[in-house]
Amino acid sequence: MELALVSSADSLTDIFPELEAFLKEEIMYVTVNSFYAPSALEIPLQVKECLDRKLIFVFLIVKKETADHAIMKEKLLDIEMNPKCESQIAIGIEIYEDKEDADSEKEELVQKWGNYILDRLYHEEKFKPGYEAGAGK
Repeated sequence: MELALVSSADSLTDIFPELEAFLKEEIMYVTVNSFYAPSALEIPLQVKECLDRKLIFVFLIVKKETADHAIMKEKLLDIEMNPKCESQIAIGIEIYEDKEDADSEKEELVQKWGNYILDRLYHEEKFKPGYEAGAGK
């Protein structure tokens, strides 16, 4: 299985090396590649080059969400909704005051988003309305 991690230069910090290690520990026979675009608006162009991956995870750590992020999300949705697209595109945006705050919580971010990726790949039922963990056990 191949996964792509995509971010941009305007992200406050980079969790991809740690996230890649987490995913390789959790998933057998996985290839994880990280890609970086110059800006959030250019992320969709980078994602288009990764459409042969099972899942593409777009992740940014920013001080605040801007109109550029909204445009990026719209373009990513357009890509994913194209009938020729067989990849899942997942988006994560975290808000932090500064790089130091984000760096201090890297481990928690890797756990949170690593588990989110695992759920997207293996536990789609968790995203259905009304899902309750442990129901039916």
